Amino acid sequence: MPISVIGPPASGKSTFLGLLYQEMVRYTNNYKTEFAFYARPDVQTVLGKMNSDMKQGRFPEPNQMGDFSEMSILIGYRPPKISTDKFSDALKSITDKQQRIYRLYKKWGIFLVLMMLLVKK
Repeated sequence: MPISVIGPPASGKSTFLGLLYQEMVRYTNNYKTEFAFYARPDVQTVLGKMNSDMKQGRFPEPNQMGDFSEMSILIGYRPPKISTDKFSDALKSITDKQQRIYRLYKKWGIFLVLMMLLVKK
């Protein structure tokens, strides 16, 4: 889904994109997730410089009316894989209902709903 950031000069668009880039880098480096992003090397260079400048207290210069630039960033997320055996055991310990509905994430966020009948021993 394409998202555009629009606004008048000096409204914080570049600052927002620089901080978004910083958080995406931090998130992919610090957490074990299936989150990923990609930007062309020239866009990464611009956002990386903008980010390092902001860390030193220098904010991006306001764009002039008529200056348009496009920075494309592809963002993807895939929910982590769940081992059905461990997931089933965890749910068994939480509840003792005979019938349970499991919602498992299938690749790239499509839900797979499984109905399982559990038999008490």
